[in-house]
Amino acid sequence: MRKIPRITICALALLPYILIAQEADSLRRWTLDECLDRALEHNIELRSERLSVEERDISLSDSRWAFAPSLSASAGYNLSTGRVLDETTYDFVTNETVGSSSASVSGSVLLFNGLRNLRQLQYSRIDREAAILQVEKAADDLRLNVTAYFLEAICAWENIRDCEAVVASLRKQEEHTSEKVRAGKVTRADLLQIQSQLSEAENSLIVAEHSYGMSRLNLCQLLEIEDYSSFIPYFDSGDSLEYALKDYSAILDGAERLPEVGLARKEVELARKNIQLARSSYYPSLSLSAGYGSSYSNVRQKVLLNNDGSYTYAPYPFIEQYRDNASAYVSFGLSIPILNGMTTRNSVRRAKVQLQRSELELETVRKIVRKEILQAVMDTEAAWKKYTGSVNYLSSAREAARQIGVKYEAGAATVVEYNTVMSTLVEAQTQHLSAKYEYLFKLKVLEFYENRD
Repeated sequence: MRKIPRITICALALLPYILIAQEADSLRRWTLDECLDRALEHNIELRSERLSVEERDISLSDSRWAFAPSLSASAGYNLSTGRVLDETTYDFVTNETVGSSSASVSGSVLLFNGLRNLRQLQYSRIDREAAILQVEKAADDLRLNVTAYFLEAICAWENIRDCEAVVASLRKQEEHTSEKVRAGKVTRADLLQIQSQLSEAENSLIVAEHSYGMSRLNLCQLLEIEDYSSFIPYFDSGDSLEYALKDYSAILDGAERLPEVGLARKEVELARKNIQLARSSYYPSLSLSAGYGSSYSNVRQKVLLNNDGSYTYAPYPFIEQYRDNASAYVSFGLSIPILNGMTTRNSVRRAKVQLQRSELELETVRKIVRKEILQAVMDTEAAWKKYTGSVNYLSSAREAARQIGVKYEAGAATVVEYNTVMSTLVEAQTQHLSAKYEYLFKLKVLEFYENRD
């Protein structure tokens, strides 16, 4: 069986990524802003959070309609036989089938219940505002995640280019060393060391390609894009970055406008409303009810007075019975709580404890947010220092690689020296990319805290 060359195997493994890279110019390139817009519109988790606001809208509607009176209507028709009570006359009828009907309209309105309905309406409004803040917090978390995955993908793409440059340089040296071996200037051991370095570089390229694909896949998951192979992130960061001086005091002042702090404040307001709701059970409730109804019976007869003073009976029409049997009522209901096993008192006590817990939670959130902002500031400064150091390190490594390449081709440097310098160059490139995009991400985090409405 013919043995497939090692380089051919690597090329086959890289083929899908190479094709993607070649088609990148013909595919749509997504900027960071486009990715953020797409995620905020289509992300499933965020859309699910928005449904909670709709649920609060329904609860708010229930609280508003609690002030409206209740109104109901009823009608019925009955057939009875035997000894039956005629409900229109309250006389018993025997040995006859009685057909009767009745209809009524009633309504009631709550006049006072310790302002419970008003407190519930206020609670529902605050609860809806809290749900909106929860959606804003979820959107902020989504923005940070999209930004992190986006910059990770861009970093992976630049790492691919660096790895490709190293592989190309080593392949060139492999050819040059092969010529020296054939000329008897170096031993075959030197060629094997170059080939070993080349294999390591090719493996690094495969890892970089895989990292790029996984970063794009993770990003597409947040953006709800199914065809990740056609998704190409694009970001022009430039070859060098500048230090962005931020007004850190303004960033700290904006901490109170963060949704998590606002959400904690809403929880305090909700706890206070819960106390008012619990106290409303101490008060009596007063309600007003009114109704109107009538009835009909087929056995009831109409009594007629004759001219001679005698009485005769005639059929009693349906419409006339409903008119004559009509009745209306108005009633007031008063309920005074006296003793209910201390349930109301304990409900108030529990609500007060919850208020204290909510106030402590608010202070905790403020402390955490302030720490996160200060840490973001320090992380940005540290990332900038790492980046400037990596720039100098990479510049020195590139110059050393250029000089050792010239010396190696001239026979003034050994293969060990060449491999050592190339390893240093790979390490410098990796550190530079890591520091560069770490600094870019820290800047985005500061902008996130800074640009609060």
